[in-house]
Amino acid sequence: GTYELYAGHRRLHAIRDILKEETIACVTKPYTNDAGTRFGEHLDSNLQSREKDIPFWMAEIENALDLIRSDGKKRSIDAEMDEISLMFRKHGLKKGFSKAGIYRYYGLRKLTPELLDTYRYGLEAPTLYKAVNLTEAEQNTLAMQIDEYVKAHAGSSEENIKFPTRLFQSTVDRLVAAREEPQ
Repeated sequence: GTYELYAGHRRLHAIRDILKEETIACVTKPYTNDAGTRFGEHLDSNLQSREKDIPFWMAEIENALDLIRSDGKKRSIDAEMDEISLMFRKHGLKKGFSKAGIYRYYGLRKLTPELLDTYRYGLEAPTLYKAVNLTEAEQNTLAMQIDEYVKAHAGSSEENIKFPTRLFQSTVDRLVAAREEPQ
């Protein structure tokens, strides 16, 4: 009597909450107790629609870590990142999901929610990763500056505004330089 939705979350939201439909056609599959199989099915079903969704991929890396660690074996973080990279490649993910790419996504958990949310302006994981060593206050300042830039350049819609990667890097550099200046 219980179902797990592993694909179509946005469609479900649109049909149920926006269109106010009472019933929704769906495809059901038998539940498997194998966590690895469920993880793979979830990953496969979201490859296209979540390509640029950094929080989604951060969560998938955490899910993969939970899966890897569930056997109780001790591994180095380096070995865990290798395993995640292999898991992702098995499902067709290549670009951005090398071991180094996985490390970058994993490192993004050090960002404030305000800064992490700026991915919606076209900032990719390698760019955002450049800010992981900023203090919380510096990250929030950076997020505020990004929001101000977007509002100044957006006109009536913020949807398609991209924050320039070079401007991100130069702003990070300025914040670090300001921190290191003697008071």
